[in-house]
Amino acid sequence: MKYILIFIYITVFLQASSKFEIELNYQKNYLKILNEQKILLHSLNKKDKPQNLIKKYGFDKIPLTKKNILKRVQPIPKEIMLAQAYLESNNGNSRFAKKGYNYFGIWTYNFKDKGFIPKKREKGKKHRVQKFNSTEEAINKYTEILNSAIFYNKFRNIRKKILEKYNYKYSFKNNDILYMVEGLNKYSEDKNYINKLKSIIKERKYDN
Repeated sequence: MKYILIFIYITVFLQASSKFEIELNYQKNYLKILNEQKILLHSLNKKDKPQNLIKKYGFDKIPLTKKNILKRVQPIPKEIMLAQAYLESNNGNSRFAKKGYNYFGIWTYNFKDKGFIPKKREKGKKHRVQKFNSTEEAINKYTEILNSAIFYNKFRNIRKKILEKYNYKYSFKNNDILYMVEGLNKYSEDKNYINKLKSIIKERKYDN
C-alpha cells in the first residue's frame, strides 16, 4: 500500500509539474509573439526589414502584408497548447519530455539539432525527436511551427476568422477553442487525434 501511494504521488507530481512548467512559460511566449507582430507591422513601410522574423514566419515565401502578419503572427491559445502537450508527452512522462523538454512530439531532420532516435522508428526513416534545453525553447519552436508550416494553414485560417469576430481580443469561448483544434488534423497520423484533443480539453477543463 505504501509503494502504491508513493507511485500515485509521483504521477500526480509529474502531471502538475509539467502543466506548471508550460503555464509558467506560456505568458512569456504570448507577449513575445505579440511584440514580434508589432515589429513586423511597423516594418511594412520601412526599407529595413527584420530578416530574422521574416524567415521565422515564412515571409520569405509569402508576401509581407498586414493581412498575412495578422494571420501568422499570433499566440496559440493556452488550452490547445496544454492539451497537445498532455497528449504528445503522455502528460509529461515520456522520455522526450523528461530528458529533452519536448512536450509536443516535435521532429527534426536537421543533423545539427540535438535529438532522440525513436525506439519504434521505421527502417529507412531518418527523423529524430528534437531535444530542447528548456521548456521555453520547446514552446517557442512549437508556436513557430503552428504559425508558419504549410500543414497548419487551416488552423491559422480558423484562428484568424475567430480573432476577426472578436476584433482581435484574445479571449475565446469554449466552442472557439474546439473549432480551432479542427485545424490541427495534420499534426498527427492518428485519425482520432482531433477527437482526443477535444476530449482532453473538456475532461482536463482546459477550456474554462
